[in-house]
Amino acid sequence: MKTILVIYVIVGLLLNGLLLNGQNNVLVGTIRWDAWVGDVHPVGVAVEQALGPPEYHYRIPFFGEITGPAKVKINGTSQEIIDNEIYFANYAGLDYFAFVWYHDTCMLSTCRHNYLNSSMNSLINYCLIVESQRFLTEMSYSDLITHFKNPHYQKVADGRPLFYFFGTNGISSATVSTLRDLCIITGAGDPYIVLICTGEYVGDKNFGFDAISMYGVSWLNDGVPYQEIVSTEISQWNYFASIELPIVPHVTTGWDKRPRYDNPVFWEPPASPSNWVQMGTPEEISNHVTNAINWVNNNPALCTANTVLIYAWNEFDEGGWLCPTLPQFEGMGRIESLHNSLYNSAGTADSKTEPVKLSISPNPACNFVNISGYTGNWTIMDIFGNSRLSGKNNTIDITSLENGVYIVNSGNVYGYLIVE
Repeated sequence: MKTILVIYVIVGLLLNGLLLNGQNNVLVGTIRWDAWVGDVHPVGVAVEQALGPPEYHYRIPFFGEITGPAKVKINGTSQEIIDNEIYFANYAGLDYFAFVWYHDTCMLSTCRHNYLNSSMNSLINYCLIVESQRFLTEMSYSDLITHFKNPHYQKVADGRPLFYFFGTNGISSATVSTLRDLCIITGAGDPYIVLICTGEYVGDKNFGFDAISMYGVSWLNDGVPYQEIVSTEISQWNYFASIELPIVPHVTTGWDKRPRYDNPVFWEPPASPSNWVQMGTPEEISNHVTNAINWVNNNPALCTANTVLIYAWNEFDEGGWLCPTLPQFEGMGRIESLHNSLYNSAGTADSKTEPVKLSISPNPACNFVNISGYTGNWTIMDIFGNSRLSGKNNTIDITSLENGVYIVNSGNVYGYLIVE
């Protein structure tokens, strides 16, 4: 029996570039590590193997497939999949993707290219995270400046391009100074440069960074509760404040690298079997995001970028994600909870404007669903962009649709349809 869980809509005004969040709201970004490219790259093969065992199938993203008892296929390189991810991120209330940068010729840059080519990229901005050792060896100043001038590149602090350096290996204060000068001279603006440290470095104010952040809390062990991540990160924010170090507060959605212990990846030493934290509930994760937002609002002098950074959108095999998973597992749980926190929470200082919803009756439903709030014809597409149903009547027979996620499109109105 098939059940429609929920259909959400993004109104046409958003397609004209209007953001859901208010002008003064804290910007919420999330890290993307786009390794999910299938067998076209060795990294894609390695992460598929890591999530192959059945005990890890609950982490498989909505576009993945379980193809055997201990085998999965996860390839998110199609244009339609990134379009779906943009919709989900926008609905959750996120403001930008922070792409971990890879060279344009590397398959791990495919999702970034697809984002840039998407007709939906006005719904969420983007910025870059560049590993310091790759800068000036694989990436030039001019490459970065081109991104900074993109109209969808995330700006903060009165129009400054937001940029994250991961670590300091291979760069110096001269690198930071030169980057800043060239950006200003070429009209890209004075970049707001954030150092993502890895735990051993708390920031040198003379290095030239505007602020500090972290990738995620990765050192807790033995299955401690998720609240240990929460308390650890709040303590870190407060420590940075105590030494008057500007900060982009970091929010870790989870950490559990046991998949990389069972199936080690080739680019790092095998993970420890004890390096894991209990999975947080969607509500615990969204509450922690709210913690960070409120901390920014309470510390404006130290949070001049007015943003928080979430680890992560899609670090599934490391244990940190927001992206919807397969519907038979958590599905849209984290997206829904974050949506409720960022749009509907009257208790926070930073709730956003709720997007309009389609009217659905009945909901849940079996076999048929009635929708309203649209004009003209509608089309239902699967996540690969194939048109599955179309018409104009508001009563829709859905018995031909398999379980999964679908997009409902009517002119400039889009919605989500999940069939189970």
